[in-house]
Amino acid sequence: MTGRERFLIGGFGGLAPVLILFATGDFQRLSFHALLGTALGYGIRVIALFLIGGGVVSLYRDEEVRIKLFQLGLGAPAMIAGILASSTNTMTVPGDPAATGAGLLTVVYAQATASNGVKQFSLPKPSFSAQLIQGLTGAQPSNVWFVLIGSYPSLTDALNNAKTLKSRFPAFQVDVYAPNQSISNYSLVIGANLTEAQAQALREKAVAAGMPASYRTFSNLPLP
Repeated sequence: MTGRERFLIGGFGGLAPVLILFATGDFQRLSFHALLGTALGYGIRVIALFLIGGGVVSLYRDEEVRIKLFQLGLGAPAMIAGILASSTNTMTVPGDPAATGAGLLTVVYAQATASNGVKQFSLPKPSFSAQLIQGLTGAQPSNVWFVLIGSYPSLTDALNNAKTLKSRFPAFQVDVYAPNQSISNYSLVIGANLTEAQAQALREKAVAAGMPASYRTFSNLPLP
């Protein structure tokens, strides 16, 4: 068996964890957030796993059994993939600041906005470097929390109440968000794309100011 054949067998063994990650939902997350940087980072991860698998096998020059070579190639990449899959593996994605409340220890990130001024619940738009990290490590955004202070079935009521609250509480940015698959009403939001700790801190400030506030996140948030 040539060294090239041995390397290829080990390399394909190293790619086996990729199939496992696809089966556990990594492929769905990648395709759902299909960005150039994410795809490129994922491609780098695949190449790295292949090279690691082939490199490990090249250390065992006396081994000739193909299945054992495959298993040797699988070993180190599988351990790395397991660490990535089992860790918390979250990251705070930087975004474009839209507004900050006076005296608030938080940043509100820009969201997709319709022509009527109503925003959409969405993920923060990641920078290219953040996309690369996400594709390479599988890290998911941690700043996916929103602070809500009201819910209205009518868009007119939501806009009118947002205007009133802005005048009563000028230290807070109040935006109207459209319904989504989890909320059937229009929502008034004072903080978007926050980490859980930031959302909790902002909620406490809002409650102290006299506003009934809560914070939450949503599953399968789209990109802005």
